[in-house]
Amino acid sequence: MNRAVVMYGTYVTSILRCAFVVPHPILTYALAVTDIPLAEFMNGNWIIFPVSFFYAYLGASAAALQQNIDEKKQKANQVAATSPTNNSTAFDNPPDSAQQSRGTSDSDLLLMFGGLVILIYFIRYVIRVMKAELARFDAEYELE
Repeated sequence: MNRAVVMYGTYVTSILRCAFVVPHPILTYALAVTDIPLAEFMNGNWIIFPVSFFYAYLGASAAALQQNIDEKKQKANQVAATSPTNNSTAFDNPPDSAQQSRGTSDSDLLLMFGGLVILIYFIRYVIRVMKAELARFDAEYELE
């Protein structure tokens, strides 16, 4: 393993980072005990940025969606509390633009989910390029 890491540090680091079998902190410690040059280790770590952006984007989208749901529930509860004889909810009577909160609108949610789809396609593209590069690498160096 050490010989492969020393000879092909960037490729091996990239491949190991893409395989989600080993958690990243453990993998970092394992690579630290090898003789990989620092520059190759750092170059091999660039591959995790699309996945990191995906996780950050997914978390931000989920938080915005939860905020939007909570605001709509709060508005529905306020309407129900102010008019006990009226069976309407905040979904039936949306607030006018002057009273609208600064929460996430439906168009913002649509943009977030559209961005998520674009990000997924980008990650698929990176994976496709990585597979082609790995096939070329295997053919060129014939690792056993």
